[in-house]
Amino acid sequence: MAKIKTGIKEFNEIATGLPMPSAILVQGPPGAGKSIFSLLLMDTRGKEKKVVLLTNNTPAEIKEEMKASKIGFEPGIIDCYSWLSGGKAAVDSLANLSKVTFLIEDAISEGAIVLFDSLTPLILYNSEEEIERFMQQAIAIVKSKGALILFTLDSSTYPSDAEETFRSLCDGVISLDPAKGLTILKMRGMQAPSKPFFYEIGAKGFKLRAR
Repeated sequence: MAKIKTGIKEFNEIATGLPMPSAILVQGPPGAGKSIFSLLLMDTRGKEKKVVLLTNNTPAEIKEEMKASKIGFEPGIIDCYSWLSGGKAAVDSLANLSKVTFLIEDAISEGAIVLFDSLTPLILYNSEEEIERFMQQAIAIVKSKGALILFTLDSSTYPSDAEETFRSLCDGVISLDPAKGLTILKMRGMQAPSKPFFYEIGAKGFKLRAR
C-alpha cells in the first residue's frame, strides 16, 4: 500500500504517513486546530496538486492562517463560503451538494490532495442522508484518481449515529482535542496507537509527543 509523507515529522513517525488513495476524517471540538493540522498534513513538499474547498472560512482567512503557521504551499482554493456574505463563490448555497461534488471532480487530478473544510455547516442545509451520499460520491471520485481527501468536522454537531456513519466511510479518523490530545482512532494499513498524544500548534509548526 502506498503512503504519502505529510508535512508533520512527528505524525510521520507515528503513522508512517497517510495511505493513498484514501479518505481521512479530522474531528474535534471548535478551536482544536483541525484546519491548520489538516493543512500541515498536506504540506508534503511534493508535486501533488493540492486543493482546499472552503465552507467555513473565506479564502483570505485561510491564507492568513497558512501564513501565520508558515505553511509554504499555495493550494487551489474552491470558495463555497463567500456567498453567505453576498460575495462571489463557486456555489450559491451549500444545499447544492451535486454542484459541490462536481467542483471536487473538476478540480482534482491523479494523486491530488484535497481538504474539505468543513462538513460542519452542511447540516444547516441538508439531511444526514444527503450528506452521507455526498461523502460517498466525493470519496469514490477521489479514490478513482488515486487521490487523498481530508474532511474536517466539529464533533457533536451531528447525532452520534450520523458521526459514526461518517467515520465508517473513511479510511482514517483522527481526533484532535486540546484537553485530551491527538488520537488516531483508525488508519488503514496500521494498528492505531492505544494512547493519545499531546499536541501544540503555533508559529513553530506542529509539535507532537507521547502523553
